[in-house]
Amino acid sequence: PLQLFSQKAVVSTQSTGNIRTDSVVGSNDILDATFYDPEVLIGSFMIKFAADGLMYTMFGCHADTVWMSFPTNVNLPATKNKEWMIEKRGLNIKVYCNGKLVLDLTVSSSICDREDWPDWGKTATRFRFFDSDTATDEFYIGTTNACADNPCTHFCYNTGDADQPYTCGCPDGL
Repeated sequence: PLQLFSQKAVVSTQSTGNIRTDSVVGSNDILDATFYDPEVLIGSFMIKFAADGLMYTMFGCHADTVWMSFPTNVNLPATKNKEWMIEKRGLNIKVYCNGKLVLDLTVSSSICDREDWPDWGKTATRFRFFDSDTATDEFYIGTTNACADNPCTHFCYNTGDADQPYTCGCPDGL
């Protein structure tokens, strides 16, 4: 079964966080997944449900909080219920929303303006959700989920259908 943990917990991880939200655009709710190695802050990936649409920022990359729009060629799902998968591998961050790749970037000095931006390359051994995270309803960490018997074992997303709420599948690009 899907392994869900209560919000705001500190949990060991493999490098992938699967996060469920039901926030609406314009609510200004924030999803804030903070990465640690093991107790040292590496950085944080945040999504804001702003009036102008979904925006993201990376704490530990920018000296000041800079909210950026997702790429214009990405059609973020309009559904209220969203299943996010944030995958951090070294300096690469991939973000999926309801099974669709919505952001794929490599952290570098051309993106970040902080001197300690290379910390993003460290392996995340923990995730933490702070009280500033008002969007996360539930999450599970790593590869164990309801789709364990599917060939694409690491991913499960919400269909929005009450009769069959979860579907297994491979996100774009994997």
